[in-house]
Amino acid sequence: MKLIIPESKLDRLIYRYLDMKDFYIFKTSFNYQFYKSRQSMEDEEYSIITFSLKDKDCFYSSDLIKDVSLFFSVPTSEAMYLIERWVENKLGVVIAYSYSDFGAD
Repeated sequence: MKLIIPESKLDRLIYRYLDMKDFYIFKTSFNYQFYKSRQSMEDEEYSIITFSLKDKDCFYSSDLIKDVSLFFSVPTSEAMYLIERWVENKLGVVIAYSYSDFGAD
């Protein structure tokens, strides 16, 4: 069965999905870092999202992009764009530049 969802509703659905992930957000004087959990930060795992307060750039883990892309059947570029919008709304910032390690594997 194929379900057709308007784009605006898909955006909201993805934002809700990201909210449900309940990331642990760690703020320093230099950046915001999003971790899967507080434990993953304490275990010194890499952050899945990092926003630089100075440069206004944002890094996204390829794992997060793939997760959103596969779960919602959207292209990876669209997934990254939607994650970017979500981060901007979550932190109340404007992202000047986005990048990822996607395709670096």
